[in-house]
Amino acid sequence: MTELALIGLAVLTWLWLDGMQARERVLRQVRRVCEDSGLLLLDQSVVLLSMRLARQPSGRIGIRRGYRFEFSREGDRRFDGHAWLNGAQIESIHLALPEGTVHTTGHGRVIEGRFGPHGGQDGP
Repeated sequence: MTELALIGLAVLTWLWLDGMQARERVLRQVRRVCEDSGLLLLDQSVVLLSMRLARQPSGRIGIRRGYRFEFSREGDRRFDGHAWLNGAQIESIHLALPEGTVHTTGHGRVIEGRFGPHGGQDGP
């Protein structure tokens, strides 16, 4: 019984440490995306929404985590953002704004409804 408890404690400790590393990885990337887009990351945090098993790009089974965060243009109005991490790789980040959504991926950036620093629509 004691061995089983130790194994359980080890698994929980590993999940907690892995979760902290994943959260920091997502937070760094979300900060970078917000800065690149001229936006402010509010509260300087991301919140874990979901965690489940999923197939990673390598084909192995791993943990896919979903995070939520809030951002603003000038600190006056809050907008929702979401980020997904599959294993150690950022899958995507979405910044939802009234005039469009900014989508980023781990391999590059795709923008729909691009916006400028003053809230107007920019060209592609």
